[in-house]
Amino acid sequence: MDDGAIMARLKAAKVIAILRRMPPAAVLPICEALVSAGVGAIEVTFGSDRTTEAIAEVKGRFGDQALIGAGTVMSKDQIDSAVAAGAEFLLSPHFDRSLVEYANQRGVLFVPGVTTPTEIAQARSLDCSLLKLFPAGSLGPGYLKDLLGPFREVKFIPTGGIGQDNGAQYFQAGAFALGMGGLLVPSAYVDRQDFHGLQQHVAMVLAAVLS
Repeated sequence: MDDGAIMARLKAAKVIAILRRMPPAAVLPICEALVSAGVGAIEVTFGSDRTTEAIAEVKGRFGDQALIGAGTVMSKDQIDSAVAAGAEFLLSPHFDRSLVEYANQRGVLFVPGVTTPTEIAQARSLDCSLLKLFPAGSLGPGYLKDLLGPFREVKFIPTGGIGQDNGAQYFQAGAFALGMGGLLVPSAYVDRQDFHGLQQHVAMVLAAVLS
C-alpha cells in the first residue's frame, strides 16, 4: 500500500489508538475491543515489552480491519524491525532528518514529531506532509489553528493529552487525525481485564470526539 492510500485510510480512521507499555498478553484483547468499538488505526509503541512481536501479532489478527503502525520510533534499527514486523506507518516523537531519509529509503510512511514552526519547515524540506504535533495537549487546539495559518498545506496528527473532553476541538481547529493513548485506553480496564468495559469506553470516547 502506497503512502497516499495509507494517508487516506488514516484520514478515514480519524483516531489512532496508541498502545503504550501494555502487558503482552493483553494486547490482542485490547485490539479486539478497539476494533469492535470502531477504531481503524492502531499504533504499538517501542518501549513496550515485545514491541515487534506485538506488531506482528496485531497485524496478523486485525490487519484486514485496521491499519497497524509503530510508534516512538527513534532509531534506524527500530525502523527495520517495525517494517519487518509488518508496520504500515511509523511515528516518532521528534524530528530527525536521518530517520526521515532512512524511512523514505525503506519505502514506509514516516510521521515525525514536531512542536515548533522551525521543525515543521525542516520536515517540509524533506517533503513530509503528515506530521505529529506533540505534545498537543500542552499546546492546545489554538496552537494548531495558528500553525495552519502559515502551514496550511501540512496535515497534523495532534498527540499527547488528547481525550473525549478536547478531541473534538482539535478537529475543529483543523486536525487531520488524532493520536490517543491513555485517555482512550485507560490502564484500569486493562488491569482488571475488563475488555467489554474497555470497548464501551472507547465507543463513548469516539462518539464524543467525532460528533
